[in-house]
Parts: sequence; C-alpha cells; structure tokens
Amino acid sequence: MPGPPPKTTPPQRERVLALVGSGRSYSAVATEVFGEARFRGRVERIVRRERDRRPAFPALDDLLARLGGEDRGGAARPEQDSLLEQLVPLYGAMLKRRLETDLPVNGRELLSLVQLEFRLKNQRELEQMNALTREEG
Repeated sequence: MPGPPPKTTPPQRERVLALVGSGRSYSAVATEVFGEARFRGRVERIVRRERDRRPAFPALDDLLARLGGEDRGGAARPEQDSLLEQLVPLYGAMLKRRLETDLPVNGRELLSLVQLEFRLKNQRELEQMNALTREEG
C-alpha cells in the first residue's frame, strides 16, 4: 500500500535544490517556492532525501574535472604529485563553502580531508628526505 502522494512537484523539488545549492537559506527557499516560510521543513526533507541519494563523498571524477585533469588516472605518474597538491586545498575549500552555507558535512568527509592532508604532509617529508639522501651520496 503506497503512502500519500507527494506534496511537491518535480519542478518544485528541482527549484528547491537549485536555490539551496546557491546558498539561500531554507526559510527563504520555502517562501520563494511554496509561498510561506513555514514550509521550511518541506525544504529540509527535499534536501535530506537528495543528500541521502548521493554518495557521501564527492565523486573523484568531479573533483578531477574541476581541476581540469579529466584524463588523469591509471598508474602513478609524476604529475599525480601535483594532483594531490591541488586536490587537498580544493576539497578543503569545498567543505568550507558547505559549512558556511549551512549545508551538512559529515564526519567521514572531514576524516577524508584530514587523511589527504596527512598523506600530503608525508609525501612532502619523503621528498625532502630523498633530496637530502641524494645530496649526501
């Protein structure tokens, strides 16, 4: 037995997601799309359902495309060093924007950022140690 019909139409849901994605508050979106700020809960449910449908982490392909490296991948190459250097600040900035616009950021995303920063730090230290070893030899 199906539940009650949805109270929103697909175009309304798309508009809600677009407005929230542009940084508008839930109350402002509810007023614009549904006519009254009291429908803020409806906006929250639409955003929550969309968030639950998407993977918790942004797709790596999306991040790479934003960096302009759509054809990067495969075996480790020297240019991947610079890829990590570019990926860490980009991912951090994306999470910061989401926090500033009151969009949810879960703990796994923050943990991923910390792990990327740790990996980058280790990579830099290894490069320094290798450079010192080459100078001594």
